[in-house]
Amino acid sequence: MPLRTATLAAAFAGFALAGHALAQDALPALDGIAAATPVEVIDAPLIAAAGVLKKGETIAQHTVRATDAVVVTEAVKGKHRDIPAGTALARVDAAGGPFWCDVRPTSRWSFGSLDCLADSNGDGRLDRLATGKPASTYFGLSVTRLYDEPKEQGRSAAFRQASADERPKALIGYRYCEGDAIGAPPRFTSTLSVFGGEWDFELARGCAFGEWPDPADKSLVQVDRVRLKVAPGPDGIAYQVLDRIPPQAMALLVTGAPFRTAADAPTPEQAKEAKAAEMAQAVLVPAGAARLPAGPRAKGDVVLSVPVRHGVTGTLRNEVRPLGLFEMGKAPLPVGQPVYGVPMNGAGGAGVIWCALRSNGESGDKRRFNAVCLPRDGSGYRWLSAFPALLVTRLSYNPQVTSAATAPTVAQGPVDFGVALRLEYEFGAWRKDYADMAVYLRTDDGESHRVGMVWAPRLKDGSGAVFPILGGALKLTPSADGKGALVEESQPLQTTGRLPLNLF
Repeated sequence: MPLRTATLAAAFAGFALAGHALAQDALPALDGIAAATPVEVIDAPLIAAAGVLKKGETIAQHTVRATDAVVVTEAVKGKHRDIPAGTALARVDAAGGPFWCDVRPTSRWSFGSLDCLADSNGDGRLDRLATGKPASTYFGLSVTRLYDEPKEQGRSAAFRQASADERPKALIGYRYCEGDAIGAPPRFTSTLSVFGGEWDFELARGCAFGEWPDPADKSLVQVDRVRLKVAPGPDGIAYQVLDRIPPQAMALLVTGAPFRTAADAPTPEQAKEAKAAEMAQAVLVPAGAARLPAGPRAKGDVVLSVPVRHGVTGTLRNEVRPLGLFEMGKAPLPVGQPVYGVPMNGAGGAGVIWCALRSNGESGDKRRFNAVCLPRDGSGYRWLSAFPALLVTRLSYNPQVTSAATAPTVAQGPVDFGVALRLEYEFGAWRKDYADMAVYLRTDDGESHRVGMVWAPRLKDGSGAVFPILGGALKLTPSADGKGALVEESQPLQTTGRLPLNLF
């Protein structure tokens, strides 16, 4: 069982189906002032636009800069380091601002903390000090929170507007991780570097970009916002960047995340709506007409049988491998591997977790299956063998021993897992206020997994219970012995509509 957030970091990471009563608590909001750092791609030549790919090399490097800045004309003693006269400070928008942040490269010991200044009374002097925290720790042009420093006030410095050439600049690009361009597409992570500083990069398991738009044409690779022409050769993979991000304002830049322009970045409201829609997706949907067995139903008898298929499916656009020592040698999930998705809440936030359903051979007259699930964990992913394979509803793991995995890219669409599924509701018992039923997911050759429970509320007169399902409803009436149920359609069932699950 997943543990609650308070003990999560020290012990287990867990995920639970959205809406489950034991879904994990959300982490508390951080204190501080929300902030945003406006940046833009400028019309400077691409760096590393062609050559031979080498692991760790960053290609398609674009130059970005702060859209506004000032230059201090007097030295300032900050909390984190001294700021010499003549230093350009990037604009950071926040309540009580604007603030102007010292985004020069920082050391690893700084943990990304930056000195940010504001003119609190409009007298032309920067007299308010705050600490800026970037979204990508060592990339100052991604400050998203500010923390006041009340004990550090009492200093001030004059400043002037910076020219366009004086504004702080940085590079953004894509760091090559893996992929031979033959069996798997080259994979990259997005990465950032303030001029003069180190590249801020993710481990290979966080490399989420690189796919063949057309698997039949392995010479063309889509890497986030750019396309590459590639050709494997004796010296490595030759590449050419075919296009670039045009000069324009950019949204928040974060290592490992897509590079979005300000124009196409969703608003907070749009992002919230999109996440709600993602989490509301049905994990199972009807695949045919429901069957209602005749006669009274005793405990354990099937009340309703519905052919179903997974509601969220797709195929892998890249090969996914386990990275842990104890998983070495296990077959990777290949390009084209069918997967199903389950919306879950967990330590890393809410989202769809992808699981590969694979045949595990036969046992007697039954086919057996296993599932590998790929939950996101911080900047990377995990490789988990999960159960029940036909529909994984909960995941728990120990981060200290569970294998990492390379990042999956999924093209959503219909798939064929080669197995017919049906969802069956079995009568349980009459209770004071409801009748309960167990829910099973089964295959035609007999594999069966109990996946949830449902409850049919009793009518006010106590004569029976009604169970809304598939756009209609079933009426359950107690049998003569008071233990079983007579079942009939009180409203016609459809071949589409909601399938109540209340998954475990």
